[in-house]
Amino acid sequence: MHEWGYVKAVSNLAGDKRVEDETTALIHRYEAALYQFLMPLLASRDEALDVLQDTFIRCYEQLAAGKEIQGAWLFKVARNRAIDLQREKGRGRSLAIRLHTNTPSATTDDHAPVTRALRILSSNDQELLLLCEVDGLCARDIAAILNIRPAAVYTRLFRARERLRHALTLQMETNHET
Repeated sequence: MHEWGYVKAVSNLAGDKRVEDETTALIHRYEAALYQFLMPLLASRDEALDVLQDTFIRCYEQLAAGKEIQGAWLFKVARNRAIDLQREKGRGRSLAIRLHTNTPSATTDDHAPVTRALRILSSNDQELLLLCEVDGLCARDIAAILNIRPAAVYTRLFRARERLRHALTLQMETNHET
């Protein structure tokens, strides 16, 4: 998947071969998942790729400093950088709108009710559901990304799913009336 220039950017950093190899291995393992995670958060492919590059350069720097890197850390860095970029640009598009306008299957009728229901939810609920249901992260990793306890992830996920279920039920009732 290395069509993007950040692999080259990392390899251009002066440093030891072990750090470069570890960084490259992390890129191979996480680049697709991070890209899919970032696309709903950002307005364009170019922005997502810029954030990916920044994330992997930070990864390289941390490894060079002797620190261990885990997947949750990469997601956290990418998320924080995406938020910074949004703040810089002054954007606040809804995550659900981004999620479904940047997804090829967004045009299918199968996803339309979920898309409408997601738009009703808060951005916090949308982000939590995206991390869990789309990105497939565990509660421990989500907790690390969001700076909350794993127990809070379970509680918030339960509540977000309930709100989504309620929104879907309302839509179904509305559709049956028309």
